[in-house]
Amino acid sequence: MKDKIIVTLSSAEGVKQFGIPKSIKKILVYMLMSFVLLVGGAGYYVKTMNDDIVLLKQQNQTYVLEKKQNDSLEEQLKEQNKVLETIKQEKLTLEANIATVTLAQKKLEEENRNLMVENKKALKIQKEKQVLKAKQISAEKKLAAEKKRKLKKLEEAKKKKALAEKKKREAKKKVVKKEKRRSKLLENIAKTKLGRRYVWGAVGPGTFDCSGFTSFVYKKTGVNIPRTSRNQSKYGKYIKRQELKEGDLIFFDTSRPAKGVVNHVGIYIGNNKFIHASSAKKKVVITSLSKPFYSQRYKWARRVVN
Repeated sequence: MKDKIIVTLSSAEGVKQFGIPKSIKKILVYMLMSFVLLVGGAGYYVKTMNDDIVLLKQQNQTYVLEKKQNDSLEEQLKEQNKVLETIKQEKLTLEANIATVTLAQKKLEEENRNLMVENKKALKIQKEKQVLKAKQISAEKKLAAEKKRKLKKLEEAKKKKALAEKKKREAKKKVVKKEKRRSKLLENIAKTKLGRRYVWGAVGPGTFDCSGFTSFVYKKTGVNIPRTSRNQSKYGKYIKRQELKEGDLIFFDTSRPAKGVVNHVGIYIGNNKFIHASSAKKKVVITSLSKPFYSQRYKWARRVVN
């Protein structure tokens, strides 16, 4: 019994006792001692690790401080290098300036020498000029007299030309006034026929076709023009559309489709309007040139000049 450990267990069958050998007891004691040693060792290991961590933190702080110091030193070194580079550049610039000044001095000396030579030549030429000047004075006097005579003739010619231009302008004004009077007379005569019936081949005074109307109106002002629109389109002075004036004859191709020939005529009365005997309206009317039908079929204009 001394070599066994008694274990008592209770069950449904009753209380039973079992004996555990003493060798098992030793094993349990050894296990307990090993566990205690293991826990102690782990604690020591953890403490050692904590000490190492603290040491590493201190070393890291020292490293960071040293790095900041090194960075500051590097920045100072860079600034010093920049200053040195600037000094080098200034030195190079100064050397270049010195070389430029030296070259300029040499060039100036050469120019001074050349200038002295040129001055000698100039003095010689000046003397020669003085001789020539004396000769020229005499010639200039003769030229002045000749010039004065020519100027007198030129002034007389200018006066004659101005007088001729004045007469020309006055004649032109008279023509313009005459044209305006005739244009107004044409317009007034044409407007007296507004509403008169359109009849093909009629030349008035009660009925008209387009060319009969224009020839009738012009005849009333004492001007005879051809009878048909096609012949009228060849009579007088050709006029561009942007140059139209009151009294000008304007021509159209009103064929559908257009044939490229003149077959209609009217009289321009200003403000982009014209008066004509319209086959479409069956009477004498005033129409705007901006109207698409006539604007697209416009051919050209003629100015009848006495």
